[in-house]
Amino acid sequence: MSPRALRIGVVLGGQLVEDRVVRGGAAITLGQSLRATISLPVDGVPPLHELVAWRDGHFVLRVTEAMDGRLRQGDATRTFDELRRGPASDGAWEAALAPGARCKLSLGEATVLLQEVALPVLARPRLPASVRGTLADRIDRRLALIVGGSLALHFAIAAWAWSTDTDLGVLGEPPIEAAQYQPETIDTIDLAPAPVVPAPGVAAPATPAQTPRPIVAHPVAPRPADRDDAVRFASILTSSDEQPGGSGDMQPRHPGADLARQIEDARDHRVAIGGDRTSRTDDRARIGTGRDPTLADPTFDRTAHRDAEVVRVRIAPTPVTTEDPTSLTPEVVLAKLRDVYMKGLERCYRRALTEDENLSGKIALTFTVESHGRVTDPEAAGMGDKIDACVAQQMSAWHFPAPRDRDGAPTDATFHVSLALRPS
Repeated sequence: MSPRALRIGVVLGGQLVEDRVVRGGAAITLGQSLRATISLPVDGVPPLHELVAWRDGHFVLRVTEAMDGRLRQGDATRTFDELRRGPASDGAWEAALAPGARCKLSLGEATVLLQEVALPVLARPRLPASVRGTLADRIDRRLALIVGGSLALHFAIAAWAWSTDTDLGVLGEPPIEAAQYQPETIDTIDLAPAPVVPAPGVAAPATPAQTPRPIVAHPVAPRPADRDDAVRFASILTSSDEQPGGSGDMQPRHPGADLARQIEDARDHRVAIGGDRTSRTDDRARIGTGRDPTLADPTFDRTAHRDAEVVRVRIAPTPVTTEDPTSLTPEVVLAKLRDVYMKGLERCYRRALTEDENLSGKIALTFTVESHGRVTDPEAAGMGDKIDACVAQQMSAWHFPAPRDRDGAPTDATFHVSLALRPS
């Protein structure tokens, strides 16, 4: 007997949305739950209902009060109202499905079609007759004979060559038996004194035994440098060009070449400190030997001599901003600005304070760091032409780590920073 199965079709809105075959042996459920065999998330469908049960080798249809439809078995057709006239079991009316039975069930907007079918018996797959057979049937005997003879001939040639091969050694080197080695000889000089030939009739004196003198190495002291060596060495250090006549004079472009002339000019020069209040003409005078004008003169105006004092200033940078996200972050730029380049900005501000001692305000800086780390397009504005130009000149010499984009390629980055300047 062929195994039985149930073909199920689901229609929603006039369209067939599911068509499959379920083998017998397990119950088939219907409901809105995803665990149901037939899941229908529409109104009117119960959460989970056993629609078809498997009993004694055949399917049993279980109809509820909310279902409408008809069942056709053979030539007889019954509606669900006729099925519900009999006794109910667990709130459902049951009807066994005979082979080939068909059922149409309506529940809300969904329509379920059921058909009891027999599963086809699948035949064992077999290869075509043209490819069936053993491995020997697929081998061409003529080709196999040619390949086997060729392999046997090659092995025979290799065996003959191996057995008749003669080891001739390394090319270019004579055999050990033929090599001839000549012992190396060293001629020595006899340093023994010549024998003394005695005069006729005089006995030969006895020659004392000679003992070799030990070889003693004496360290050689270096020759002390004379005046010519000192002059030649000074010429090498101070001269930039080789002089044909010997050492040359110190070149004018070397630092300190005119030091003697500068000392002579400054010896009688009047040096003023803090305006014209104090002076010193003696180059042998020392600090502390003069008089302090602020102590001797109560009316001394220190504001009028502010250019001679160290003016204390305060520069507070705001956070650095940029529109280009690169490896050069605003934190790195701000840290280098505070640690390295703040002294140059303070010098520009002190120069401006000599003209206006109450000068204060904000100056906006804009600059671009190119792919090599150099600063281009420096701009400074907000504190006047002189101080803006001085700050822009300082910015042109700045240098930062080379910025790179997210892919690691060199790129440019533009930064904006504002500085608050005021005397401290």
